[in-house]
Amino acid sequence: MLSKKHSTKKVIIKKASGETELFNVNKLINSLRRAGANDEIIKTVINDITEWIYSGVTTKMIYNRAFRNMRRLEAVSAARYKLKHAMFELGPTGYPFEQLMGMVFQGLGFSCEVGVIVEGCCLNHEMDVIATKQNEQHFCECKYSVDQGRKIGAQVSLYVKSRVEDIVNKRKSLRKYQNTIFKTWIITNTRFSEDSIEYAKCIGINLLSWDYPSGEGLKELIERQGLYPITVLDSLNKKEKGLLLSKEVVTCKQIIENPKILTEIDLAQSKINKTKKEINNLLRLKQGNK
Repeated sequence: MLSKKHSTKKVIIKKASGETELFNVNKLINSLRRAGANDEIIKTVINDITEWIYSGVTTKMIYNRAFRNMRRLEAVSAARYKLKHAMFELGPTGYPFEQLMGMVFQGLGFSCEVGVIVEGCCLNHEMDVIATKQNEQHFCECKYSVDQGRKIGAQVSLYVKSRVEDIVNKRKSLRKYQNTIFKTWIITNTRFSEDSIEYAKCIGINLLSWDYPSGEGLKELIERQGLYPITVLDSLNKKEKGLLLSKEVVTCKQIIENPKILTEIDLAQSKINKTKKEINNLLRLKQGNK
């Protein structure tokens, strides 16, 4: 069993947003456990962090140190632990993130279009994801950022609301959409400000971020469906991941479904085998944690 005795010294840490908070060792333990690490690995990582940590350290520095330890001890759990940071490596464009969100909705039973031009009453609009299921149609605006500290403000809801209303007003005038229920989403890999959340609730816009809504955020949706982005992989370097993203290969599942794609980016057979093994182990761990 994992011991509950850890350093009790009070340490102030700095978040990506610039805000500070007391270091909570239980939050770190929970994140390691969700990644699939066993008690022995968690104990080793926590002991190292609590001996090393000091006031003023950033959450990114804590993550980097924990990740290095996990990668040394158990590569698959390390890949799952890396998921949040892997989302920021999908850039610099937002298109791979939009593709990933389309796959998330497909996993929920929707048919999806990504990056389409839609006619409104006044203007044509580019919509990042349109998800359709039965008599429902969801318009999704994806706000991707490589800045972990960025928060999406209420002004984005204002902008998205006006665009979607123009599209919906046009579609309601067409016979094929007479019985359709339209919904609006704003999806981000970062976070929403408190004002943004309150305003979206007021005007009926659905929000989805890394940890919002609680228990139903991107993290949970991605892990439940096993839609791990290729950027979690330790067996591929940055250039190789970039080549795959340029071929619209965003998730590890896509590689398993079409392993020939690894040959197309000129990987050696030994590296192909290593990558496939890492992915299979990652998805197997996901199945075991259901």
